[in-house]
Amino acid sequence: MQTQIWFYVASIISFFTIFRKSYFFTALLVLVTLSASAQTTTISPYSRISIGDADGAVFNRNFAMGRLAYGLSGSTNLNPYNPATYSQLIWTNFEVGVMSKNYWLEAQDQRQSANKTHFNHLALGFPVAPWWGVSFGMMPVSQVGYDFTITSSLKSDSSNVPFDNNYFGSGGLNKVYLGNGFNLKKKYYFGFNFAYYFGDMQYEEVIDFDGFEDHLSTGSLQRIEAGDIYLDFGFQYKFSVNKKWKGNLGLVFTPIQGISAKESLFNFTYSRVSGRSRIIDTVSFKDNASFSIVLPPKYGIGLILNNSDRLILGLDLDYVAWSLSNYNTLNGLNDVLTIRTGAEFTDKDNRFKLRMGVRYGKMPIVIDGTKMDEMAVSSGVVIPFRSKDKLTITEMNIGAEIGQRGKNTTGLLLERFINVHVGMTLNNKWFIKRKYD
Repeated sequence: MQTQIWFYVASIISFFTIFRKSYFFTALLVLVTLSASAQTTTISPYSRISIGDADGAVFNRNFAMGRLAYGLSGSTNLNPYNPATYSQLIWTNFEVGVMSKNYWLEAQDQRQSANKTHFNHLALGFPVAPWWGVSFGMMPVSQVGYDFTITSSLKSDSSNVPFDNNYFGSGGLNKVYLGNGFNLKKKYYFGFNFAYYFGDMQYEEVIDFDGFEDHLSTGSLQRIEAGDIYLDFGFQYKFSVNKKWKGNLGLVFTPIQGISAKESLFNFTYSRVSGRSRIIDTVSFKDNASFSIVLPPKYGIGLILNNSDRLILGLDLDYVAWSLSNYNTLNGLNDVLTIRTGAEFTDKDNRFKLRMGVRYGKMPIVIDGTKMDEMAVSSGVVIPFRSKDKLTITEMNIGAEIGQRGKNTTGLLLERFINVHVGMTLNNKWFIKRKYD
């Protein structure tokens, strides 16, 4: 509840930032939203593997269009998933979003549901020159959040001794980015994001023999702190199909990169009788040991067809080589190919926009040789507001995404989810040359 209050405070301050253009308010907004971003935003046991749920943040326009991104461009919408688009901004663009995630988990005869509402992203972009645009912002990269117990038994003499495997995890990675986009020629655009990844992840695992004094329980406490520079690149090419239809071809590339991290690890044994615990011995201890989290390379291509800005159709493909990652992979990770398709319709009087999309791909996680799918459908509406002086355009974005991932079979988990996204996009002419002094 406290983080939600911080988010509402940040949203109010953001309006002062836009309309008053105060550097004080800008600095205060960044500090407030930094505190708001330290949240647990998932309850998925699948987030125990790798860096967690790596869906990160989704910007206002992309969300309802099936998370379409690579070929999309626009003069009034930020698209950090392809930094080549920054040079196409004509106004100063500010946007902020909040996400509400609703989960329904199923594992054989067990059921659980939960809701997580959290800060999604905050970003600002503006043109520096007709051929150069800049954007900066902050958003989550991955989330770790789970708490579950598996009950088993150990055969001892002629009886079976029950015990619980308790698993708990929290934290995740966030990023602050600064991006540049350039118009190389009339139809060719290139850009890059220079980001700083930071965050921490905590993992706890306890094997608990409650009430059996002749069996020692064991525990493991692990904390990972990470922080390092991260780069990604984008390219776009614009072309004409005929008098009505125009197209964009987008390419993105993220090289394999290592994120510097430190690990603290405490393994111990303890006895537990009648709910009371007593540590017996330290098995191993590690304090701030340095290592590198290898994040996988990513390749993406996107195609957009645009009919006079009234109807936009798009398709994205991306490939992530998760098998090259070295962090918390358990039995290894699979490379993933994901397909996304989306559409946007604008009515002739520009009173509203309708968006919809579909996405499908495999999860990188492999359990007992089983590969699992992730799929979702989305839709949304955009209501624009234009000021009387026509120097400000505000868009209210509301979207929903319904989907599922995993399987409800032995040893696996089926997750059904409904994500609701609400975002505000503001465009304002900040730099206007005075005609009179």
